[in-house]
Amino acid sequence: MAPLTNVLGDLVLGIDHVGIAVADLESAVEVWTAMGLVEDHRETNEEQGVDEVMMALPDGRHVQLLGARSPESAVGKFLARNGQGLQQLALRVSDIQAACRAIEAAGLRLV
Repeated sequence: MAPLTNVLGDLVLGIDHVGIAVADLESAVEVWTAMGLVEDHRETNEEQGVDEVMMALPDGRHVQLLGARSPESAVGKFLARNGQGLQQLALRVSDIQAACRAIEAAGLRLV
């Protein structure tokens, strides 16, 4: 792979959220609540086999807590392979289609 240099250029506006894979979703919500974040949204994504809780920071950014619904889900496999921790970083961009094209052209994995 060629060296990567500023693949997204001016498209990046900032960090939208970080996704953290956790073994026990309710315990993780308690910990993040104790650190001052507020539960903003909760949902189950059956297709991906994950329970998600968005925890809001005072500035409007989010930490997404991801709990596996099964060991075969992507998050379940991540937990088995890596343990708890940062599973994703979601960037806010000005043009999602252009960002996807740039990422693919650079040979990076697009999720």
